[in-house]
Amino acid sequence: MSHHMQTAGTTTAEDLPAADLAFDGQVGAALHHRRRRLGLTATQLARRVGITQRQMARLELGLEPLTLRLALGLGAAL
Repeated sequence: MSHHMQTAGTTTAEDLPAADLAFDGQVGAALHHRRRRLGLTATQLARRVGITQRQMARLELGLEPLTLRLALGLGAAL
């Protein structure tokens, strides 16, 4: 996982180096693919993880940094 993974904070995509954005984009694409294979909507998965549908969409687009809390929640949900 990316070195910018955090447990709390308000880091945005604009604050991250290009390598981190590329990583988040790859994670987002994999997340989107896995969610679709499981037949889940972004809203359903977001509820399971405890985030908003908007945050889930941003994660899948690589615009939202992957935090440790989200990584653990997504791992459990998927």
